This record gives sequence, C-alpha cells and structure tokens, in this order.
Amino acid sequence: MEAELSSRAVKDDNGNVSYLEGFVNDVSEQKKSERALKQTESRYRIISENTGDVIWIMNIESNQFTYVSPSVYNLRGYKPEEFLNQSVKDVMTQESYKYISENLQSRIDAFLSGDESMRVMTSEVDQPCKDGSIVPTEVVTTLLVNDEGQVKEILGVTRDIRERKKMEESLIKSEEKYRTLFELDPDYTLLLDTDGIIVDVNNAATSITGKSRNEIVGKPLNESGIIILEDIEKQREKLAIILEKNDIQSFEVRIMDKNGNIRWVNVKITTIKRNDNVFFILIIASDITATKQFEKELKDSIREKEVLLQEIHHRVKNNMQIISSLMNIQTRYLDDEESINVLKESQNRVKSMAIIHEKLYRSKDFSKIYFIDYIENLVWDLFYSYSVKKGTIEPVLDIDDIKLNIETSVPCGLIITELVSNSLKYAFPDNQNGEIFVSLKIRGDEYELIIRDNGIGFPDNIDFRSTDSLGLQLVNSLTDQIDGKIEMKNDNGTEFKIIFKELIYKERL
Repeated sequence: MEAELSSRAVKDDNGNVSYLEGFVNDVSEQKKSERALKQTESRYRIISENTGDVIWIMNIESNQFTYVSPSVYNLRGYKPEEFLNQSVKDVMTQESYKYISENLQSRIDAFLSGDESMRVMTSEVDQPCKDGSIVPTEVVTTLLVNDEGQVKEILGVTRDIRERKKMEESLIKSEEKYRTLFELDPDYTLLLDTDGIIVDVNNAATSITGKSRNEIVGKPLNESGIIILEDIEKQREKLAIILEKNDIQSFEVRIMDKNGNIRWVNVKITTIKRNDNVFFILIIASDITATKQFEKELKDSIREKEVLLQEIHHRVKNNMQIISSLMNIQTRYLDDEESINVLKESQNRVKSMAIIHEKLYRSKDFSKIYFIDYIENLVWDLFYSYSVKKGTIEPVLDIDDIKLNIETSVPCGLIITELVSNSLKYAFPDNQNGEIFVSLKIRGDEYELIIRDNGIGFPDNIDFRSTDSLGLQLVNSLTDQIDGKIEMKNDNGTEFKIIFKELIYKERL
C-alpha cells in the first residue's frame, strides 16, 4: 500500500505545542492512475515522435500551434520549433486557408449543436515547404472539448499524399485514355454487369441504334432493343460458357439500326475480372453487314455459274450423244467391216468424253471427276459396245478413292478407252476366256494407271510407240499431254503402265 502522511502541531492557550496530530491517507489508486497516465503519455509521445504522419495541436483562439511532432521536418523542411512560431495561415496555401477559415466556425457550431459528424473531418490541404515547393497533404482534424464543454483546441494528423496523388493522376490519365479509346472505337461496344445489365455504351452504339445513353444504360441486354431477341436466345449457351470458363467467344447476331434496317454484327465477348472474380462482361460488335451482303452476292453469283456450268455440261453431253447416235446410224449403211470398226472406235471415244460431262452435270463439284464410278461406267460401256458375252471376258477393277480435274480426266479416260478396246478386240481371239485388269492408284504425288489382260500378248514385231494404229498413236499422244511415262510388258498377256501427275489448269484464250 502507498500512503500519504500529514501532521499538525496542537498548541495550548499560551501558544505552546502540546502534541502532534498525524494523518495517513491511502493513495495507492491515485498513484496507480498517475503512473498509468504517465505511461500512456509516454507511449503517445513515442508514437507521435516516431510516426511518419505529422501530429499537431492548435489553439483556436490564438490560431497558434501548441504542439507538433518531429516528423514535420520530413514533410515541410521546418524544425518543430520553427513550425510552432508559424501561424495557421503560414502552413497552408492561400486557397486552402480561405476554405478552412471560412468553414471552421460553422463546423464548431454544428458540433456543439449535436452534429457528431462534425467532430472528425478529413480534408486535403496544400502546404508550402521551406524550399518553396508545395506538398499535397491529407489532414484529419478532431475537435477537442474541455471540461466546460467548449472547443478550444484542434488535434490534427497530417499525411503526405504525394505518391497517392501521382497514382490518382496516373489513374485519371489512364481512365481518360481508355475512355477516349472506348468512345472513339468504331465498333459497337457495351459493358454489362454479371446480371446482364448494361452499365456503359460507346458513341458508335448509340449512333447506330439512335438511342441515347440514358435509354440504354441500366437496362438488361435482352430488353434494350439493340440485339434482336431471337438471336440472344440462340446464344445463351455461349454466354453461359463465358461466365463459367472466362473464355472469349464470338458469334454473329442481328441488330436493328435507327432506320429500322437489319444489320449483321460479329460479336466478341470477354470478361473483366478483379481478384479472379468476374465483375463485368465486355461486348464488342463489329459491323459485317457489307461483308454479309458481299457473301450473299458472291453465293448468288457462284450459284448462277454453277447452274450455267451444269447446263453447259448437260448440253455437251447431249451433243456428244447425238454424235454417237449419228455414228451408230451411219454404221447401218456401211458394208465394210473396217469402216464400221473405225466408226465404232470413234463412237467409244465420244462416249468416254460424254460420260465425263454426265458425271460433271450430276456432281456438286464441277472441278473434279470421281474416278471409281467413272471407270466402272466406262469399262462396262465398252464391254457392251463390243458385245462381250457374259462369262467370257471379266473386268477386274482396282481403283483408289481418286478425284481428278477435267484437264486430266479427259485424256486419262481416252487412254483407258483405247487400251481396254485393244484388249477386247485383239487379246482374246476365237472367243477365248480371260480377264482385263484396270487399276488406278495413288503413288506419292503421282498416279499409276495399269491396264492388263491375260490374252495372247502384244505382237513382238510391232513397236507400240511407233505404229500405224490410230488408237496407240492416240495413247502415246495423250500420255505426253498429261506429262506421263508409259511402259509395256508382254508376259502372260499385255500390260500397259502409265505414271502421271494431275495437270494444272491453264487458262485458254
């Protein structure tokens, strides 16, 4: 226990000390409070003297500072004792002083009238430094109330906000830059929140739709009247994928312009995230109306050309059939077997080309001939033409899945016609049985055509490269035409092998 001892002398009537009285008071709690107060004051002084912020106290009546923390030197270049000799007017710019001095009394009056929000306030104040520069600060001021309920002092905490100001200015410039890009973007751009509400829209979008920003912002996308509702419904799955996977998606939709016309746009949608959470959805729509119109016109033009080509192939095929029929009629008026055979061979050549045009007429691709069907039809037609009895000579076909352009197909078809015809005419005399093998294979970037029979063989005394036979002359000429190489084997029948490449189309005048 801590005690306080007091004493007094008691005197008699003559003024002499008779005895001493002593009093002992328990001051333990008082001393404890004093020590706590000193400890608290010490702590706050340590904080005040070591904080980066400037802590100060100002007397309102004298407009003088009664305390300032040492950190004022780092902020303004003044030592504490120099600062304490300055008035309030000296520590801030004229504009800041004017604002604060004009509003301080009304703030105090409002606080004393019961408005607690006036006790603590935050302001931005520009303060002059000793070197003449200006430092922007944030000042938090607290009205101090004395025991009589009066406001005589203000406690302030001043913080250097130069770095924050730089960041704010940088952010403002960045926002201005992106706002400019946003507004000047020729694409129609909309910003949506995660509920599909439009929160911003650029000038291009308002211009094309004829709607003001106020008419668009704040509305759900599907109620904005910008994108046709039917198209929005079709893209709901993609919109769900965007929110779920944060994936960039694009698709085409229609919009209605201010004149009531339908325009096509290619829409790209992405998400804007903050801390891995989606905050906004960005929609950028590029106008592709002109492209769509061009595509339509191009498709119509292509379709017209396809119909024209179809008609040309049909007419060529019909004309060739007429020529073939005329040759067939002509054979009825001839008694010379050799002349009849010449006409029949010419007729087969015409049929070979007619079959190609028939295939093209019925095909969706006018640039290629599907050779499996073509060779099969061609060979069977030749068998029919030479009246081959069933069960005597058998055709054996081995054809890869090959398509060749018409430049290559016509000479290739005529070669097959000539060589198969030769086998049918000469390889099996006296109704011998046998087979004719026709193969067309892909060999790297080349094609291999083989026509082989197991008949009596090619005469040894005849050079197939130099012969009076019109058919073989035609075979050699057509092989040269397709830049091919031809070989013949004469073992157990006759085999012709031709290696060639597909011809590149050359424009003819």
